[in-house]
Amino acid sequence: MTDSAVRTGLVPGGRTGHGRPAGQPASVEQKALLLVEEVHPDTAAYTVPVVLRIRGPLETAALRCALAALVARHEALRTTLHWHDGALHQRVHDGRDPVFRPDLPVEDPPPGGWRAAVANEALRPVDVRGGPVMRARLLRLADGDHVLSLVFHHAVVDGWSLRILLDELSAAYAAHAAGMEPPALSPAVPYRAHSARQATAAWQREVEEALAHWRGRLDGPPAGSGPRTDRERPAVQDLAGAVRVRRLDGGLAAAVRSVSLEHGVTPFVTLLAAYCALVSRSGGESDLLVGSPWAGRPRAEDEDVVGCFVNTLVYRVDLSGDPAFGELTERVRESVWDTVEHQVPFDRLVGEVVRERDPGLPPLVHTTFGTEPPHPGLVLDGCSVEPVPVHNGCAKFDLSWVVADDGDTLTVRAEYATRLYDAATVDALIDRYEVLLTAALDRPGLRLSRLPLLRPAEHERLLRSGQGPALPRGGPERAEEAFARQAAAAPSAVAVEQGGTRLTYRELDQRSDRLAAVLRGRGVAAERLVGLMADRTPDFVTAVLAVWKAGGAYLPLDPEHPADRIRYVLDDARPALLITDREQPPGHVPDTLPVLRLDRWSATGHAPSSGTPVPEPCASPRSLAYVIYTSGSTGAPKGTSLEHRGVVNLAAAQRGLLGELGGARVLQFSRVTFDASVWEMVMALLSGGTLCLPEDTGPLSGSALAAEVRGSRATHLTVPPSVLSSVPAGDDLGVEVLVAAGEELPASLADRWSGRCRMVNAYGPTETTVAATAGVCAPGGGRPGIGGAIGGTEVYVLDAAMNAVPVGAPGELHIGGAPLARGYLGRPGLTAERFVPHPFTAQPGERLYRTGDLVRWRTDGQLEFLGRADRQVKVRGVRVEPGELEEALRSHPDVANAAVTARGGTPQERRLVAYVEAASATPPTSSGLAGHLRTLLPGYLVPSAFVVMDRLPLTSHGKTDYAALPDPGRDRQRPEHGRLAPQGGTETALAAMWAEILGLERVGADDDFFALGGTSVDLVRLRERIETRWRTRVPMTELFRAHNVRLLAAHLDRETAPHHDTGPDQDTVPDRTTDPDRKTAAGGRAPRPAADPAPDAARDQRHAAVSALRARKGRTRDAR
Repeated sequence: MTDSAVRTGLVPGGRTGHGRPAGQPASVEQKALLLVEEVHPDTAAYTVPVVLRIRGPLETAALRCALAALVARHEALRTTLHWHDGALHQRVHDGRDPVFRPDLPVEDPPPGGWRAAVANEALRPVDVRGGPVMRARLLRLADGDHVLSLVFHHAVVDGWSLRILLDELSAAYAAHAAGMEPPALSPAVPYRAHSARQATAAWQREVEEALAHWRGRLDGPPAGSGPRTDRERPAVQDLAGAVRVRRLDGGLAAAVRSVSLEHGVTPFVTLLAAYCALVSRSGGESDLLVGSPWAGRPRAEDEDVVGCFVNTLVYRVDLSGDPAFGELTERVRESVWDTVEHQVPFDRLVGEVVRERDPGLPPLVHTTFGTEPPHPGLVLDGCSVEPVPVHNGCAKFDLSWVVADDGDTLTVRAEYATRLYDAATVDALIDRYEVLLTAALDRPGLRLSRLPLLRPAEHERLLRSGQGPALPRGGPERAEEAFARQAAAAPSAVAVEQGGTRLTYRELDQRSDRLAAVLRGRGVAAERLVGLMADRTPDFVTAVLAVWKAGGAYLPLDPEHPADRIRYVLDDARPALLITDREQPPGHVPDTLPVLRLDRWSATGHAPSSGTPVPEPCASPRSLAYVIYTSGSTGAPKGTSLEHRGVVNLAAAQRGLLGELGGARVLQFSRVTFDASVWEMVMALLSGGTLCLPEDTGPLSGSALAAEVRGSRATHLTVPPSVLSSVPAGDDLGVEVLVAAGEELPASLADRWSGRCRMVNAYGPTETTVAATAGVCAPGGGRPGIGGAIGGTEVYVLDAAMNAVPVGAPGELHIGGAPLARGYLGRPGLTAERFVPHPFTAQPGERLYRTGDLVRWRTDGQLEFLGRADRQVKVRGVRVEPGELEEALRSHPDVANAAVTARGGTPQERRLVAYVEAASATPPTSSGLAGHLRTLLPGYLVPSAFVVMDRLPLTSHGKTDYAALPDPGRDRQRPEHGRLAPQGGTETALAAMWAEILGLERVGADDDFFALGGTSVDLVRLRERIETRWRTRVPMTELFRAHNVRLLAAHLDRETAPHHDTGPDQDTVPDRTTDPDRKTAAGGRAPRPAADPAPDAARDQRHAAVSALRARKGRTRDAR
């Protein structure tokens, strides 16, 4: 038997090509590991390194003999594994085979140093198919100073096995070093006995009985639990990982044992309960699934066997109701007992309860927890042996948490996926675990919400980070005073402009004075509301200032709104007067409401004589400035009452954020009933700029918006992102400052505009005087944050118990400070619900506004918007934020805008539906959209139906109107209605393979492999058959991505096409014909006739979408 034969697996009696394999079926544990390696070839995820620093007189010959004895004694160390038609087999090799015999030469450290050498050994995969499955290396650093590196494949050892091997290696070394034979040991039980037992009917019955229990226990499983990640999850799970280690406070080990004994639980349960509390507080979930490695050796005869027995158990832990920590330990104990009582192989459990496997997710659980008891390790007579921490650079789960107990102290070792978490985040989690565990052990009766996560200093820093910049004191205190100061400073400057009409600050000041006198004569004073129902004209601006000068507050009404809404607002707000610019139809206005015709007053140019002097208004900074009605959760609009101090604060904050505004030309894009109109008026008139009113009173978007900006020579523009995305790609607005507000800003849109002008992403509900936070966008900055608090504003990220949550953890945004509204007009109950007492100030009466928006602090000091708490949905047990899908859909070149919602009455019927607005005359196809999303997002985020629309419905404020989205109908439950028959030889052959493997009569071109019941093992079988027929090896990751016959056929045709070019400029997919062997004279594929391009375009839509996306990203980079 030659070395090369062993390495390729082509040994006598072994597996030869696709022939019959030799050996015994592998265990279910080995099969689970090898399936992962099929998806992630060349991974070191299952490389198990053991590195030891040995100081002292080492007997190298004795160590060599002791290692050889281990290999001879334990057949697992001489076992290779091989796939055949979806089945995995193990073959035990002879102990005399040189491939498996450790020579262990003494080496000098390589030029890079011994630490780099052993680290590289850990990163190099172990060849479990050809062997050896254990690598040994001995480095001599100096006389009496060595480093021993042992690297195993996890398929042949587990943690228990390592202890056996180190114990036996210690004993064998001692004997050989003393010149004696090692002590006689009872014959080692072969690992094959374990896998043989799993093939028995009795074992299968036990598993089926346990699975029956788990079908109920995990019915509707929660989304994979874990602390919120720093970054979005890739479409295919990336196993790149690292580890962080920290020794906890010295007194915790004894405290854990003491409290555990007091509560009648094991230290494992107490430590796991603390971890569950940490995960819940860091991710917002109260129903957790946590994995845990379990020895898997229930029989005494297995205790001395070297091999892979370890199983991942799944604990479902209920943290609802905010239990005390002591009660949580009882819940965890019950869950642990239940799981141990019904043990089942993890892979079987996954196959049973996870109906849709996704390559972007770890299976079933995202985080695991385990403990390690103390162990002496390797003992070599006359030498000191110290373990050297080495990691294999991989993470099989998002976060794997291990607490090691050496008897005196506890040490946390956290392995994490580097694509998801930063090292600083994991370090912070370990620190919070220590804080929480310390408090829980000290006071087990505390409820989870009261257990601290932050040290006092960090808590103070977090509260300070939410304070906006201090604003200059001593300025105007009311809005009309701030305007008067600008009018006095530059009376000849243009204040308002619309077409050919211009009003200077002096003219606007005088006109508003005259109208204010009229209003005072009509009884307008402090706290009196005045309705304003007019278009965006200079007269409307005049009326706003006049109301303020009279001491009153204005109530904007849109003349274009339905009569019922106008009447509802007037009846609810009960203004003292209505100012309008037109005749009102009968029934629009209550008969008892006085009306002032603005158009008639403006035509006269002066106030009627009243004969009696009107006193100055008795108003203060806390007086009412305006009331704006917004949609309510019950369907009825609600009025939000804002004060003058908030308006003045907004003006000062704008200057701090945007710089000098004296020469700004601000386009009033917003309708008067939207609070962004206040932002625009204040930006111009309270800072010396010019308010540019559009001549067209209707909504602006696309080319019309661009034309209006150019025509008005606007320098400052504030628009919702959905409107900004409608501006033609080649159109440069020419503004100096662009503010995106009202909706989440996609990264692609921020990249497009932030390189052309100063772009600000602003956030703020109506209840906080328009804006609360803002951040400047930079090209290539990734997902835009919403910045930090603007001047005079306070922001806090709090959990349900009003605790400040740590950096990175999600929470509800609460806002306080001068901009805060009084509340909702005439709704004290709703006001008390949303405006809550301020928990972080000693000032009486201070409040915070609960926004209902989920955010988190980023490490760069910005807030990141995560979505509306009431927009989050659960689909098939997975929590979904629709905004993430919408952003991904907008990156498709044929999509101008997108909206995603969940449809279906019951949880079982609930499904995601995507609505897209086509960007061109050629709308995207459902299959193309689905394929595009699968390249960007995990599969569970891909909607089951797509609806392409000419335009998405918008509210009067320019935001997507989700309530007006049409029902997709039952016939859209599939991405394409009906079953498409395979086309061409490749598709037909693949469909036949799928049908045979899955046991189906027929398979359509667009049928989803996993929706048809396919598993990872079925994919292995499919790949072998593809390799046999097409002589090409398809990566498992591509099989996951190409989830239907059409997509997989397109991949195969590209890979097998002659003169295949994979260069970066190849944006098209080779044409395929019905006859796969039909060639052109040049040897390539025959082109499809030009008159019939549609089938190819539809078939390859996914690949074309990805190519276009990449090309667009390239053009963006070039533009920068």
